[in-house]
Amino acid sequence: MTITIAICTYNRASYLDRALAALLSEEGIGKACEILVVDNCSTDETGEVARRHIAGNSEIRYVQEHSQGLSHARNRAYRESSAQYVAYLDDDAIIQPGWLAALHSALHTVGPTPSAIGGPIYPAFEEPPPAWFDSDYVTRTFAKEMGPLKGLAAIFGFSGGNMVVARSLLEALNGFDPALGMQGGFANFGEETDLFARLYGRFGNRTYYAPDMAVWHHEAAHKYSPTYLARRIHAGASYSVRHFAHVYGRPRAGVFALGKMFKQAGEGLMRLPFALFLRRQRFRAARNMVTAGGAACGLFRLFGGGLRD
Repeated sequence: MTITIAICTYNRASYLDRALAALLSEEGIGKACEILVVDNCSTDETGEVARRHIAGNSEIRYVQEHSQGLSHARNRAYRESSAQYVAYLDDDAIIQPGWLAALHSALHTVGPTPSAIGGPIYPAFEEPPPAWFDSDYVTRTFAKEMGPLKGLAAIFGFSGGNMVVARSLLEALNGFDPALGMQGGFANFGEETDLFARLYGRFGNRTYYAPDMAVWHHEAAHKYSPTYLARRIHAGASYSVRHFAHVYGRPRAGVFALGKMFKQAGEGLMRLPFALFLRRQRFRAARNMVTAGGAACGLFRLFGGGLRD
C-alpha cells in the first residue's frame, strides 16, 4: 500500500458522502491506494454513510477515534496506516479530477526521500460572499510553480485540507499536537503549521508543491462573518510566532514578530485611503491590522510565559 487517503470527520455526514463519492470516481483508487475514514465522535449518520460506501468498495476502511479533536483523529489515521504516505483531505473537500494522478507524479519526482506534498485549495462558496469579502483569503495556492516551497512558506507548510506527508516523518515527529486543531465544535487552529515547523526544524525543507493536485473546499456562510474572520486571522498570526520559535528560537522569533507587526500595520494604514472607495480594500486593511494585533499577541506569549516549548 503506497497511499492512505485519510478523511477525518465529525458530524458532517452529508459532506463526507460527497467527498467519498468524488474519491471513488477518481481513476486509480484501490490500486496501492486506500481510503480511511476516521470518525471523531460523530453523533449523526456518519457511520451509516461510511458503511454504505464500504459495502461496494473494499478500498475503504472505517475507524472510530474516541479522543475528541482533529489532531487526535489525524494521529489515529497515520497509526492505522501501513502505507508510505498519508494524504489528509477535509471532509468538506472535493478533489478535482486528476488529483490522484498529480499526487503520483509528485511522488515520482520527489523519489525515495520522505517528503510532504501539498496542492491548491479553491473555495466552493455555500452562498455568494458579501461584496467586501476578498475570495483570495480562502484560496490556498502555495507557490508560483511546482517544486519545493521557499522561505517562510517552507516553515509554515501546507494547509491540512489537502496535504500528503510521509508516514515515516509523522512517526518521527509523533504526529500532530493534540493541544492544537479543531476540537468538536470548538474552533482552534495551528496544528498543521506546528507540524511543518517541527518538520523543518528537524529535517529541513521536505516540501513539494503540486499545482495540479487541487481540491474545492466548502466555505460555509458563517465563515464570512467579521467576527469569525477576525478570530481566525488573529489566531493564525499569533500561532505563526510560536511556529517560528520552534525552528529558530525565541530571540529570532521575537524579531520576526516585531517585523510582522510593523509590516502589517503599515500596509493596513496605507490601504485606509483606498478603503474609503473600494470595498475589498476595507477587508484587506482590516486583515492587515488584525494580523498585526495577532503578531503582537504572539510576541507577548513568546516572552510572557504563555508559549509552550
